[in-house]
Amino acid sequence: MDVFEAGLVRLIHGDRNPAGPGFKIESVHSELAGAYPGKIQVLRPGSYIRIGPDERLDLCDSFTMHLWIWPTTPEKEVQTLIARVSECGSGYALRLERGRLSLHRDGELQPLAILERPVERNTWYSVAAVFNAATGETRLRLRPVSAIAAELADGARTIVPGIKSLAGGGELLIAAEQVREAGETIASHFYNGKIDSPSMYDRPLSDEELAALEAGGTILEGAVAAWDFSSDISSSVVTDLSINGLHGRTVQKPTRAMTGWNWDATQPGWMHAPEQYGAIHFHDDDLEDAGWQPSVHWTVPDDLPSGIYAVHLQAGMEEDYVPFIVIPSSDRPKATIAFLAPTFSYLAYANNQAETAGMSAGFSSLGASGGMQASYPSTKHDKYIVENRLRSLYNLHSDGSVVAHSSWMRPVLTMRPDYRAPLLNKGEGSPKQLGADLHLIDWLHEHGYKFDVITDDVLHTQGAALLKPYRVVITGSHCEYWSYQTIRAMQDYLSAGGRLMYLGGNGMDGVVQLDPENGQSIEIRRGPVSHAYDTQPGEEHLSSTGEFGGRGAWTARGIPARSWLGLGFTAQSTDSGRPYQRQPDSFTPSASWVFDGIPADELIGDTPALVNSYGAAGFEIDCANYELGTPARTLVLATATGFSSYWQHFDKDGIWTTPIGSDSVLPPHVRADITLLEYPNGGAVFSVGSISWSSCLSYNGYDNAVSRVTQNVLDRFVLGDGGSVTVPNAV
Repeated sequence: MDVFEAGLVRLIHGDRNPAGPGFKIESVHSELAGAYPGKIQVLRPGSYIRIGPDERLDLCDSFTMHLWIWPTTPEKEVQTLIARVSECGSGYALRLERGRLSLHRDGELQPLAILERPVERNTWYSVAAVFNAATGETRLRLRPVSAIAAELADGARTIVPGIKSLAGGGELLIAAEQVREAGETIASHFYNGKIDSPSMYDRPLSDEELAALEAGGTILEGAVAAWDFSSDISSSVVTDLSINGLHGRTVQKPTRAMTGWNWDATQPGWMHAPEQYGAIHFHDDDLEDAGWQPSVHWTVPDDLPSGIYAVHLQAGMEEDYVPFIVIPSSDRPKATIAFLAPTFSYLAYANNQAETAGMSAGFSSLGASGGMQASYPSTKHDKYIVENRLRSLYNLHSDGSVVAHSSWMRPVLTMRPDYRAPLLNKGEGSPKQLGADLHLIDWLHEHGYKFDVITDDVLHTQGAALLKPYRVVITGSHCEYWSYQTIRAMQDYLSAGGRLMYLGGNGMDGVVQLDPENGQSIEIRRGPVSHAYDTQPGEEHLSSTGEFGGRGAWTARGIPARSWLGLGFTAQSTDSGRPYQRQPDSFTPSASWVFDGIPADELIGDTPALVNSYGAAGFEIDCANYELGTPARTLVLATATGFSSYWQHFDKDGIWTTPIGSDSVLPPHVRADITLLEYPNGGAVFSVGSISWSSCLSYNGYDNAVSRVTQNVLDRFVLGDGGSVTVPNAV
């Protein structure tokens, strides 16, 4: 459409399921409202390195290019390793063409030289291209690093009379090259795989000198550039160690801290042996920043209340809601309650493609209970995700490697108030992340609670000071991913008397880090355990900080959720959930107040649910386990059991075990617990151990046991003055 309408709304409840209260928004008067010109803006994924224009890269005479490569999709038509091509097409390009190394000049289709043998997938090679202007000779040299693969070596020599130079202007690109398309210059011919230590010389190196480079040696004479990818690993900077200092930057966030051609497996991470981590893994579907031009400019007013909002877009019969979160101003009085929006987890699952090896593998064994909508992708949002090759941290790149980064600076189509994750509810779809969290936001509004909305990323940067003004912090339904900074901030808050309502499942489990360079993306490194999306050996440490990725879980880092929440992740399923039954601890004076107004024999959450259709304990669940770190003073108030055999669960070592059918017997730890854990100075954690909990809040006009328990705990936590929450009349 040439014109679209925009307006501001506050999001209350996004789930359109007729079993719930329906889609609820509040229109907000704003200067944003109005008509705006629309235009088509495309996505251009693909990572590479850009080196700024410099005449020293002209290579007007003889030259040599050398690098190590580890290709992952050698069968692709054209993949560029190094290129400097001007807008008019003059210059040079070292490429792989269906896996065959080739050197081109001036954009010509016919190469100056090309090898006969294609490279093998996931194999390290030393690659060299040499041009001698005096003789017109071009040499290509390909040598596998491993002696076992010596038979894969190849080489070529050609002479093309009359060629004296391959000089070209403009930028030099590594892992891509510039082409003209529709009147503009763009990057194209993206390479999939690792590149390590590319270097360039202004003279033809001899075979003996090339052999020295292949052995890890250094040649200084004639060096134009020698890029060291093991330097500045935590940034986008690409450092040139030569005297010319032709530094560059990565584009679209390729994966750094990758094992290089010389990794010998003696060190587990790049912080211990950075010289063995000189590789960058490039992908043709990397996308950090869409680079779109803004269509709407608007400054958030200082007096806009904290909350979850959206820009409502309309064009003809089409509409969309683009959400954003407004945190409270630092100089404005705050509420006593804060909802902590799990933005790290939103980003981890952002643009998840359900029908990929990385995601669907976790649900492939669910038998009759599993599956997915047969027409996937069927919604406009899922179609856009698939058609534009967008990825979540649970998907794989086009070359089969894991996705390590996720950024806000691109369309995030799964973050919509009414988005339904297609894998859930036995393939019928259910709200997840933001959509599921709006179940709680709606409940808070219905009960008249005043609350602020804060976010993971702000907690990461501001620490416990962000939480200090609040008597109670409430989590989202699936607050899985936490950085070390956010965990420490929450633990400090609790130790100082803060109170946490953990109203979710599989929370505080995953290790994540915010990009320290620009704060617009997160990084995850999962170690080899049992997932289709695990990282490779030696690559489990975050490039951003050097931290151990913890096999993706804080348990492996020594900070299991059980140790400070009282319970931890134990099982998951797309099948229906279960209700909770009260346990002996719930009848003691320390905890009976949690169930005020509820008959002693009433099951908690024995109702329809808006996530996976039934039961307050569902989707992903947690349990207490004193042998695995649950503090002895943790009270187990209620437990949900009797789950179907279509539930996957973790064993004691954190390894996935899969259901084997309707006759299988699940172990005792496949259960969901409701717990209460007291901290010093009046601090406390109340946990429900289930993602589905909040999806039951609105049942029967918000008059049900799940709603009552939530209200009892919130009211007691809010009214506390520093006394113990488990001692009668102490608050």
